[in-house]
Order: sequence, then structure tokens, then C-alpha cells
Amino acid sequence: MMRRIDQVCLLLAPILAGAFMTALNTTWAAGLIAVWNIVSFFFEYSLLRAVYTRVPELAHKVAPREEDETEKVRTTSQKMKHALGSYFGNVKIFLSQDVALIGFCLSLVYLTVLGFCPITIGYLRLNNVKDLYIAVAMAVAA
Repeated sequence: MMRRIDQVCLLLAPILAGAFMTALNTTWAAGLIAVWNIVSFFFEYSLLRAVYTRVPELAHKVAPREEDETEKVRTTSQKMKHALGSYFGNVKIFLSQDVALIGFCLSLVYLTVLGFCPITIGYLRLNNVKDLYIAVAMAVAA
């Protein structure tokens, strides 16, 4: 359920922000979004406080696990070698999959074409594309 809420928010937030900026001027839209954030802060805080008071186990800290002697004597270079070995092992596993090339190509397409970075948004605004259209394109790309 939380994933669905997150996905809906990722889709609707840019569209609504673009609609506000198109219908209102930018200053009023920014003010509206700021007021919405302030109001939602208090609502979220009250919900978190209610959960914290209803679940008393949250008030108790969990003791950190004890490190065994082998982890204590590791030096920084040994930890770095272990981390790099784990990383390259994972890359080797990824590359052995049938879909490795397809996944890599899809990530490159997303980073270059579908990713709406500030440079892309600035270019679109420079060419007088309305904020609503930019927001809809961002929602579709998400």
C-alpha cells in the first residue's frame, strides 16, 4: 500500500505543481506549496506522535550488536579491499545475467533521455514550454 501511495505522489505532485504555476503566477504557486508543506508538517507530526505513544516498544533503543574480534582488528585498507571485492563480485554476477546488456542500455536511456535534470527543465523553459507540460512529461517519465 505504501508503494502505491508513493507512486501516486510521484505522478501527481509534478502535475499539480505545474498546474499551479500555470494557473497562478510563480510567486502565488510557491506560496501555496509552502503553506501546504507547513500544514502537512503538523498533520504528519501528530500522526507520528500518535504511533509513538501507542507503541511503547519504540521508546526503547536496540543495543548495537557486538563486533567479534576479527572485525575489530581489520584495518581501513582491509575494509576497503573487502568492500571492493564485494562490489566487483556483484558486478560479475550482474554481467553473467542474460538481461545485463538490456538493463545497462535501459539505464543509459533513462539517464540521458528520460531523466529530467535541471538542465533539461531550463532548456524547456527557455523555449517557452509551459510548466504544466513539463510536469506531465516528468510524471510520464517517472
